[in-house]
Amino acid sequence: AASWTCFQGIGCAKCAHTGFRGRTAVLEFLEATPPVRQMIIDGTGAIAFRRKVIELGMEPLIAAGLRKVKGGITTVGEVAGVCAAEEAQ
Repeated sequence: AASWTCFQGIGCAKCAHTGFRGRTAVLEFLEATPPVRQMIIDGTGAIAFRRKVIELGMEPLIAAGLRKVKGGITTVGEVAGVCAAEEAQ
C-alpha cells in the first residue's frame, strides 16, 4: 500500500495563523450523461443512484478532498469538516 505524509500549517500573521492562504474548492461534479439522465427519469433511489454514478466515474467528495490533502493543498481536518457538513444536509 502506498503511503503519504500529511502536513499541518503553523500559520503566520499574513494568514491569521491558520496555515492557509486563499481558497480552494472541494467538490463533486456529476456530468448529466445519458445514463445519468435515464436514472433520473427512472426515479432511481438515492443510494443506488450514488453507487452507480461513482461506478461511472464520479469522484466522491471525500476522495476529492483527500486528493487535495495528498497534494499538500489542504488538511485532513478541513476535508473532514467539509464532508461532515455535506453529510448533515
